Amino acid sequence: MVGRETALTELESSLDKASRGERQLVFITGEAGIGKTTLVDVFHQQAVRRMKIRIARGQCVEGFGGKEAYYPMFEALGQLTRDAEASPIVKTLATRAPTWFIQLPSLLKNDEREALRTEILGATRERMVREICEALETLSAEEPLMLIFEDLHWVDLSTLDFISAFARRRQAAKLMLLCTYRPVDVVLSQSPLKRLKQDLKVHHLCEEIALERLEESEIAEYLAAEFEGNVPSDLAKVVHRHSGGNALFMVSLVQDMLKKGLIVHEEGGSRLAAPLVEIDLGVPETLQQMLDTQIDQLSMTERRILETASVAGERFSVWSISAAVDLAPDQIEDVCERLAGRQHFIRAAGIEELSNGSVSAHYEFGHSLYRHFFYRRLSDVSRSRLHRNIGKRIQTLCTTSKRERELASELALHFEYGREYEYAVRYLMMAGQDAGARFA
Repeated sequence: MVGRETALTELESSLDKASRGERQLVFITGEAGIGKTTLVDVFHQQAVRRMKIRIARGQCVEGFGGKEAYYPMFEALGQLTRDAEASPIVKTLATRAPTWFIQLPSLLKNDEREALRTEILGATRERMVREICEALETLSAEEPLMLIFEDLHWVDLSTLDFISAFARRRQAAKLMLLCTYRPVDVVLSQSPLKRLKQDLKVHHLCEEIALERLEESEIAEYLAAEFEGNVPSDLAKVVHRHSGGNALFMVSLVQDMLKKGLIVHEEGGSRLAAPLVEIDLGVPETLQQMLDTQIDQLSMTERRILETASVAGERFSVWSISAAVDLAPDQIEDVCERLAGRQHFIRAAGIEELSNGSVSAHYEFGHSLYRHFFYRRLSDVSRSRLHRNIGKRIQTLCTTSKRERELASELALHFEYGREYEYAVRYLMMAGQDAGARFA
């Protein structure tokens, strides 16, 4: 995985190759957006400054009643043909890609439409793919051309046919196709995009740039731009911890705080409506809707495991939740491995030996928001019961007084929320004595 600056450098390298006639297909995976200054926007601006190049962008959209074939390609062609110097492009489409040209009615005259209908009679999807590839190669013969398809996780199957053909053609072309998508959404939608990208990578026909999460300093830069330099103290740290560096989550959190009046604009700057420690960021409504959709794709067993894990904490062991879930540790680990392999809600965090000598796999939620989301789905009764069960499970590790003191804070929390107040007070006192001994 790479950071923003490294990603820009790699994109510039791919564009240089394209300008020399080496066609380039690049996938950007992860959250590329930060407000109005997405990675793609920045690269677009840099490319225009660096060289004479045509750039057109197409947006894939989520379709519920079906998806329009080649939607991002037609959007890109619409941009190219609206350009002030569009005449050569229109002529190329008319001669090289009549099956596409006839579907751009604003460019056609009545007599041309009838002639084209006769010419494309019996046209197939394969013909459309071949024609647009030839047209793009002709358009880029003299001047580089870059197409940008965004949100490919919502792509239609016909556009995938085009991408596959584009990457496999052997003709030299000053062409670059840049595609962005979110891996989790590709998995959830069971899109063949994942399989296509893997096949193209094996044959060295594409490049993939997997973006890292945002660092706290990058979030601070975003907040400084958003609030014109007047950023409330420690806000970047809190947003980073709560969003896990996910750009989409970060933007949603900040917008939700503004909507709820937690960030107040005043003359001379912005301020928080309450101390940070008193602010419960929660899960923004927009993200709740997105996560609800993802939850619908989970099995009942997966939901139960994740809800129980949310009670254990942001980082949890299979051993600690096995009794509460009432499944064998091996079964839980298999489910967690599948979820982690799909980069879905959790990730692997290694294997550790417990104080009782047993070994357990550990996992952690990808973001604090994920953990909060599952935790809040539980009823008060279920939440209390799970805290109590997990507390009793962890209590069995207290084989020595030293180990009991080490686990006192964690046990106090579980027994307090589990309404086992006698145990909660005991472990709180023990944790306080341990802190005092350390002059904490």
